[in-house]
Amino acid sequence: MDKEELCKTTDEEKKISVIIPCHNAELTIDRCMESVEKQTIGVENLEIILVNDASKDKTLEKLCIWEAKYPNSIIVIDCEENKKPGGARNIGLDYAGGQYIAFADADDILEEDMYEMLFEAADKQCDVAICGSSREIACERKKIPQKEMIEITSNQERKKFVEKNYNMAVWNKIYLRDLLLENNIRFIEGVIYEDIYFSELVKHYCKKVYVTDEVLYHHILNDKSISCDTNSKVNRINYIEVHIALIEELQRRGLYEPFAEMYANKFIIHFISFMKSYEMVFGKMEKELEDIIFNSVKALYPNYKEIPIAKSILYAGQEENRKMLERLVQSD
Repeated sequence: MDKEELCKTTDEEKKISVIIPCHNAELTIDRCMESVEKQTIGVENLEIILVNDASKDKTLEKLCIWEAKYPNSIIVIDCEENKKPGGARNIGLDYAGGQYIAFADADDILEEDMYEMLFEAADKQCDVAICGSSREIACERKKIPQKEMIEITSNQERKKFVEKNYNMAVWNKIYLRDLLLENNIRFIEGVIYEDIYFSELVKHYCKKVYVTDEVLYHHILNDKSISCDTNSKVNRINYIEVHIALIEELQRRGLYEPFAEMYANKFIIHFISFMKSYEMVFGKMEKELEDIIFNSVKALYPNYKEIPIAKSILYAGQEENRKMLERLVQSD
């Protein structure tokens, strides 16, 4: 079913558009969809966009069965070329027409009342509603979950919010569609860790956010998932590439300067973390790749040695971290 056909079958705006990228998900998609099907908000209030991301198994066949079961609520988009999660989610965003946007992974499970609880809490007044998540299929629900409504009305409140360390994943949240459209917030494509880029942009534009620590989403780690493939050098490299792209995008949008020191400090930490994890898995980095990474870092931060945390590490930091930064200095 294409976008025009879906619109013809929909009499009114759906409450939530749920975008689910599916790549070789034949063994897990039914379990995921069953948890979406059972949502207490009502499947008739959901627009479920299933993006088949060039699967080589029977994923597409299963998605079409679900579409046939709920033709007024489900649309299947078949991609011949693998877009990775960011590209697949962007395609879903192009089709989404709900008041709010949600994302789910094809191997995960939702509590039956997740979307109802988040939608009612947001009540069209929140830009984002966030719930807790777990890596287990089942966990005990909190009797008295913590809840918070955050309103951002000043630069100081924005700074405090941006500095908060929220889970950067997108699957435990719903987003006001207008927020994403009006600010052109989309995923970086062709890489993993795309959630980091998307979520950090959202933090700069949202004005009212609902947060609960109640676990309503179960993110099931799948050792065949691309995000878990630690044997892929490309995936490892994506980590630092995404952080570089994020800084560049924040600068392009004029959002960077008020948080310059915070982002610079974080970037140095991410750089060291990337270097250590890469070499822990693959051994010492190849000289050609090292040159590319080091040159990219220096292009982004020409005065990287003056970044407060870099100065601290170079002169008094833990030895392993200092050695990583000293290699960068020695490449000048």
